[in-house]
Amino acid sequence: METEHLVIADYFIQAIEQAVYQEGERLPSESELREQFGVKRSVARRAVARLCDSGWITTIQGKGSFVAARSTPLAYALSSKTAFTEEMMKNGVIAHAELLHWEKRTANQHERRLLHLDHADWVYQLEIRRRAGRLPLSMTTTCLVERIVPDLELHLDPFVSLYRILSGIYRLQPQRLSSVVRASLPNADDAAQLEISAQSPILQVESLVSHRGIVPIEYSRSRIRGDLQESCVSFS
Repeated sequence: METEHLVIADYFIQAIEQAVYQEGERLPSESELREQFGVKRSVARRAVARLCDSGWITTIQGKGSFVAARSTPLAYALSSKTAFTEEMMKNGVIAHAELLHWEKRTANQHERRLLHLDHADWVYQLEIRRRAGRLPLSMTTTCLVERIVPDLELHLDPFVSLYRILSGIYRLQPQRLSSVVRASLPNADDAAQLEISAQSPILQVESLVSHRGIVPIEYSRSRIRGDLQESCVSFS
């Protein structure tokens, strides 16, 4: 596998992190990269594309590539009682949640196993986009046990906070039982919703949530922008 473009990209990432190149400063052109590193034009182009896709630089046609402004990642604690709105408040950021789609359907095999359901049991599936201020931060597909949250659709408009509905309407006390975190790349739909390129890294977090640590009530799969959040696992 060709790795020359990765070496060049990593060189400039380190240079930007060490403030050798400042925000808004122009990077060498593809021709200058070819001469500096002794590589083909295609390698230089791939290095620039990688830096652009990962948010380190922006390119302006006819002018060149420039060091991009980078937001400080938001700290997000993964614990048994993690809630998005509260975590954003700790960062001094206003949280917004948008319900993009919902449906009621029978649970699939994976959901039945995790949520301890029978073949005849139903779930509500919600697609939620969450924002930190104006920036789209995450996409979450969440499945809730229908018999635990009956008539959920009556409480989805206006939609502000899922956990506010669970605690306020259904008197549930959501508690995270487990989370599996892995690095990934977004699919085309998620990239569009999160306003990132298809090559920008994301964190995928699959979580199982219970009521008071006993009865499983929710299975969710979140896709989080890697450039905007850093996760901290709490053992307390």
